[in-house]
Amino acid sequence: MSGAAVITAWTFANDIGVPVTVALATLVATTLIRQQSEARSRRRDRYAQAVAVLVAWVEYPYRIRRRTSDSPEGLSTLATVGHDLQQELARSRAWVEAEDAVVAEVYRTVVATLGAAIGPACCEAWESPPVATAAGMNLKGWGPGAGCFAAIQGLESAIAERFRWWGFLAPLRRRRCRSSE
Repeated sequence: MSGAAVITAWTFANDIGVPVTVALATLVATTLIRQQSEARSRRRDRYAQAVAVLVAWVEYPYRIRRRTSDSPEGLSTLATVGHDLQQELARSRAWVEAEDAVVAEVYRTVVATLGAAIGPACCEAWESPPVATAAGMNLKGWGPGAGCFAAIQGLESAIAERFRWWGFLAPLRRRRCRSSE
């Protein structure tokens, strides 16, 4: 190969190769960033679903207390809601446990706190007679609400921490937390 051919090949590589390389690198980087953004969005949605299940669980004793009849159909409907909530709680717990150890620890604490309030409230609600009037829907402060919603806010704060700029360290946090158990 002559010197002129080497110079021509070098010039071609600089004129065409560098822009093509830059374009490919940009395409790859853009694709990776989009995929990360979509994955982050899916995680946020899943955390929102986990919180929504907890809120529905807190609301369950109120549904029982505000039932309008003790008919078999009404009781069956409420029992089905309770079973569905338990399944969703288990699903959310498993997902949170797999996703982030720090948030999972907070989630377990919140579930225990809610369970201690919701269980007795459900028992009391089932023992109450069905509501027969509109005024009966006013429970006048009855129920597990306030303390439960404060616990859920603590979970929401832990989830928000998970999505701060340092959230990319979550896999390291997960490993560190599990290795210390």
